[in-house]
Amino acid sequence: SDTIIKYENKVNGLKKIICNLQQINDEGLRSKGIEEKKYFVLNQFSTTNKIIDLVRRSKESIDAMINPWGNKLLTYSKDELVKTIIEGVRVRIILDNKCKFENKILPHAIEQKFSKITTNVFIFDNYHILILDNSGTKSALIHSNEILLSTMMNQFNDLWNDQENKMIESN
Repeated sequence: SDTIIKYENKVNGLKKIICNLQQINDEGLRSKGIEEKKYFVLNQFSTTNKIIDLVRRSKESIDAMINPWGNKLLTYSKDELVKTIIEGVRVRIILDNKCKFENKILPHAIEQKFSKITTNVFIFDNYHILILDNSGTKSALIHSNEILLSTMMNQFNDLWNDQENKMIESN
């Protein structure tokens, strides 16, 4: 039992050293005007599941800028999108000009426009940002209400409000 206590003390001492080093590192970065933020990198399977999950959990809005690959991923969450819209969530999507609009895939209640989109970006409730690479193999999930979110929202709103982008009419 003395050996166990000895090793527990060593482990606790190492934890304390690590915490102290992390604090020193954070203070050093802050004094230089640098702050570390984290995000999650998701594989293709996790990305699809996360889109469905975030659509389900949305309470206010879903804004997306998608190219043909993002359009394909969005079709997997069609049922959740319908339920979310019924619950009062505003859904706006800017599709790339290369995307083929098909009424059977996306509900009419989704506000849709066309523009040139190179990167897939989903913004859920003005907080969760999901950015997909163009190969469809990875994505980054960022929880933010800081500069990255405002930058992405400004980009979306600039495209959305551009009068040259075509609004899709409901039949």
